[in-house]
Amino acid sequence: MNISRFFGATNREVLRQVRLALGPDALIISNKRVNGGVEILATDQTSLPDAGPSAAPARPAAPAAPRPAAAPRPRRRMPPRGLRPACRART
Repeated sequence: MNISRFFGATNREVLRQVRLALGPDALIISNKRVNGGVEILATDQTSLPDAGPSAAPARPAAPAAPRPAAAPRPRRRMPPRGLRPACRART
């Protein structure tokens, strides 16, 4: 795999450099801010190894266990509406 490093002041500028050097199908590996601008590591699609048919087929996932029912939450006792604050303290 041939990885190239590109530097520039902005993301837009560096991405333009990547497209010119590696083409529109370039694969961005890393994009980070560094002192003075942006650094991008990229490679072209042709330098990637082909996973093709040698990859093992994925196994289907086991079904999830049923979720237990939640216990009801206790109700909070609320003071009656319309009472003045002094009356609420007594209830």
